[in-house]
Amino acid sequence: MRYNDLGHPLCGHLRDGSWALDYIHQRLTHQMAEFPNLVKPALWLKERFDRVKATVPNFLRPKSFALVISEAYKAARRAGMEQCSEFVASGHVFTQDLAMCGMQMLSLFIFTPPG
Repeated sequence: MRYNDLGHPLCGHLRDGSWALDYIHQRLTHQMAEFPNLVKPALWLKERFDRVKATVPNFLRPKSFALVISEAYKAARRAGMEQCSEFVASGHVFTQDLAMCGMQMLSLFIFTPPG
């Protein structure tokens, strides 16, 4: 999205088929038993991806994919920032990026139930 590169191989794959949409949804679905909080995001993505597959012409699929993924990323980032201290939540973007990196690296260890 940043470079608007419709010649990127991923865009070609998206125009040729829907494997990337299915892959993302299946990865979340596969992890829902262990992480039940993924149920709502997985359902949200499935609804949008199904709509893209059913109604969007192939040549517009890369743009639709980018919009759905961008909105999902923004929502996930916003949810992460809401769990941070006020210093991070209202801080500089660099501080927020560092906090997000820390969450990504440690969240599996912190939020995985013992057993």
